[in-house]
Amino acid sequence: SLEQLWEAESNWNYQAYNQKTGTRGMPQLKGWKNVPNYQTDYKVQIEHGLAYIKNRKKLGTPSKAWNFFHKNHYY
Repeated sequence: SLEQLWEAESNWNYQAYNQKTGTRGMPQLKGWKNVPNYQTDYKVQIEHGLAYIKNRKKLGTPSKAWNFFHKNHYY
């Protein structure tokens, strides 16, 4: 489910950028400017993307995040 989620969000491109939302990276996070090395290090993106999913009340797991994304077109 994480594979599907980030495939849909960024095509697993660590340099992906959405001009409309300002999100960046594989997980397409909004707060990326506050994370050192986020733009250049895919490992940092994975770490923060997984933490975002885990810490978000409605999500918690990649599977729940994928289901939420599938219904809402964001996570």
